[in-house]
Parts: sequence; C-alpha cells; structure tokens
Amino acid sequence: AVLEESPDIEVTVTESRPGLEGVKLAERLASKGLRVTLIVDAAAAYVMRDVEAVVVGCDALLQDGSFLNKVGTKMIALAAAEAGTPLYVFTDLWKAAVHGFEVEEHPPKEVYSGEAPLRARNPYFEQTPGKLVSRYVTEAGVMRLRELRSRLREVWETFSSR
Repeated sequence: AVLEESPDIEVTVTESRPGLEGVKLAERLASKGLRVTLIVDAAAAYVMRDVEAVVVGCDALLQDGSFLNKVGTKMIALAAAEAGTPLYVFTDLWKAAVHGFEVEEHPPKEVYSGEAPLRARNPYFEQTPGKLVSRYVTEAGVMRLRELRSRLREVWETFSSR
C-alpha cells in the first residue's frame, strides 16, 4: 500500500519463486502507474548497485529482532549489507512470534516434477538477522533494532503475564 501511494518511485521486484508472489505484486504496482522492473530472484545481488533502498515484509518477529520471511529474504539482506544499501522491514508488532513459529516446507513438486532420480526441497520461510536491518517500519513508528527489541520484550511480557 505504501508503494502504491508513491507514484514517483521506481520499483524493482523479485519474482519470488516458486509461488511467484513477486510477479503478482509487480503487476499490481504497474497497474497503479508505478515504473516497475521485474527480476529473477537470483539477480537480486546483481541489481543491488542500482537500488537506493530495499523494502521487505515480515511474517514473524523474533524476540532478538531477527525476523522470518519468505526464503530469499536473507540473501537479499546480505546483498544489501554488502552494497551498503539500507534494508527496511515493514511489519506490525502483533507479528511477534510469542507462540513460536513453524518454518514450513511446501511440496517439492513446486520446485521439480521431472523424472530424474533427485530430491527437491521447497523451504518457504527463513530467518534473517536483525543486524542486517536498517529500520523496522511498524504501526508504532520507525525503529532501530534496539528499540524494536525493547518493544518486543513488552509484547512478550504482556503475553507471558496472561
């Protein structure tokens, strides 16, 4: 939604295989009039020199400030760190994983359905360290890692006192 309200920026989107969520996002943003470039996931580090900032979502926040998101996020975060490109995580504090978080693998056939005698894996989520994040953009404001950890401690304490 933030990107949709920013018509003057150019956006590069990774395809996000195997579910192609990035393709759907790129199409949506382009239909809103944004200038969009779609790239294969493996090209993220290559194009990093051409981007001013990286924006990612978050499926779950861990107490140490690391976060879980679709696999490939950590690769992008590492490429951004190497290039000196800021990484912003857009999330809500209610995504604090006070109940834990199950890292899931989806059906291998989404990755490979051929006849060769090989094994395919299809992990969907991975953990990205908080030290790679420039800022967390939350409903409570924009935060650095230390402030986010403090807020998450409050969430955990509130939850554990129930």
